[in-house]
Amino acid sequence: MKKLAIFLSTLVIGSSASAQTANDILDRDFREMMGWLEGEFDNSEQYYFEEEMSVPEEERKTRIHMTFKKVDVPAIGENVYYLEQYTENNPENIGRQRLFSFTPDYDNHAIRMEALVFKDAAPYVGAQFDPSKLEGVTRDDMTALGANCNALWTRSAGEFSATIDPEKCVIESRRGGSLHISGYFVLTPTSYWTYESGRRSDGTYTFGGPTADYLKLNKARTFTCWMGVQNDEMESGWNFAANQTIHDQGGEIWMTKTGSNPERMGIRIRNVQWPYGRGQDSLVIYALKEGQEKAVSYAWSEYDAKLIGINLRWLQSGCTLNQ
Repeated sequence: MKKLAIFLSTLVIGSSASAQTANDILDRDFREMMGWLEGEFDNSEQYYFEEEMSVPEEERKTRIHMTFKKVDVPAIGENVYYLEQYTENNPENIGRQRLFSFTPDYDNHAIRMEALVFKDAAPYVGAQFDPSKLEGVTRDDMTALGANCNALWTRSAGEFSATIDPEKCVIESRRGGSLHISGYFVLTPTSYWTYESGRRSDGTYTFGGPTADYLKLNKARTFTCWMGVQNDEMESGWNFAANQTIHDQGGEIWMTKTGSNPERMGIRIRNVQWPYGRGQDSLVIYALKEGQEKAVSYAWSEYDAKLIGINLRWLQSGCTLNQ
């Protein structure tokens, strides 16, 4: 009898230890995924190369920039991220604002993502820079899509992925009727791929389509730059600007040459990643003039460089990675 008791005790302890180990793994994955998610993402490379590869215009992606910022909104959850998204490389063209609440789901050994939509998003524009705007936000200020629209993220090798099942996620459309929502998401340390669609009960799509055609956004690194534009009318001979922030996924800085012959000039930084051929990935800095579609000139370095610059005599700039 004593041997039986010892055997059963060993089983219980072993089972408990195994369960605890599985939970510990999920907790670690959770912390890592939250670190990967925070930051800025842009599909500049996808946008550029679709034109380069002559993808039909009607099939090309819109230029999208997303920022995920961890925020303190206790009424929503312990791990809440604010999303602000803009299009066409214009921060004023805001296309989406959301709150996402993340929790470890130990029963499904996954990370549960709940999406919430602002009933009135306007007061919260720019909350990624000023999270205090979200103070006092409660669930009464949000529309939750419902548990059936939660995405369950799981880890596979070096990425996390999740889906939303359109047979379960059904919401009421603002235009009347119901919409079946599907979602596909992939997150790595350096990228975020996403695709969503909405299908009516009659099979027509209000956005997206039956085949996942991902928006492929790369995670941006942030640089601090100085820039000077030659100007003989200035005592120093230059218009100069320092401590300018830029990201390396097609980010731009512009300044105006003052005086009797004003011109607007700028720089752009791209971390170029070739989707075809044998071109080497590289960090590129471009010199720009307003009204000219193509860059005036450019220089490049290693794709993971921490410092890059350009000097054309009439324009010069240097950018250093923010550590």
